[in-house]
Amino acid sequence: TNTTQFPLLWLAVFGNATGGLALLSSSKLMLTDIFAGVAPDIVTPAFSTGYVSALGLGMSAGRFGWSAMSDLLGRKQSYALFGLGIPIVGMTPYLCHTVVDLASGGVTTSCPEVNFWPYLMTFYTGSVLAITFYGGVFSILPAYIADLFGQKHAGAIHGKGKCNNSIFI
Repeated sequence: TNTTQFPLLWLAVFGNATGGLALLSSSKLMLTDIFAGVAPDIVTPAFSTGYVSALGLGMSAGRFGWSAMSDLLGRKQSYALFGLGIPIVGMTPYLCHTVVDLASGGVTTSCPEVNFWPYLMTFYTGSVLAITFYGGVFSILPAYIADLFGQKHAGAIHGKGKCNNSIFI
C-alpha cells in the first residue's frame, strides 16, 4: 500500500461511495419534491415507486453487468469508464436548480409552456446509470486489487481499502 496506486484507488472508491450514497439517499426526494411539483401528471406516487425500483435494479445490473464487462474491457478501462459518473452526479444539483428556475419563471424562456420531460428523463436515466457505476465499482474492486498488487495481498489490501465506506456508517 506504499505505492501511488493505492491512494489513487482509495480516492476513486471513496469518491464513488460518496457520490453513490448521496445519490441513493437524496434522489427520490429530488424526484418527488422538484419534479412532482412541475410535472404532477407524470411524477405520480407510482412513477416514484418505479424510480426507486429502477435504482435497485440499476445497482444489481451494475454489480453483475460491469463485472462481466470488465472481463471484456479490462479492469483499468472499466474504472476509467466509471469516471463518467462524476459529471452525472455533479450535474444533478444544477439540473434540479434549472428545473426550479424554469418552473418559477426565474429564467426567461421563449415559449410559455416548458416541457419538463427531457429534464426528468435526463435525471432519471443519469441517476440510474450512475448507480450502475456505484455497483460496478464494488463488484470489480477485489479483482482489480489482485491485478494491481497480486493475489497474495488482495484480501488485506481490500480490507484496508474498504475503510472508506466506514466513514459513512
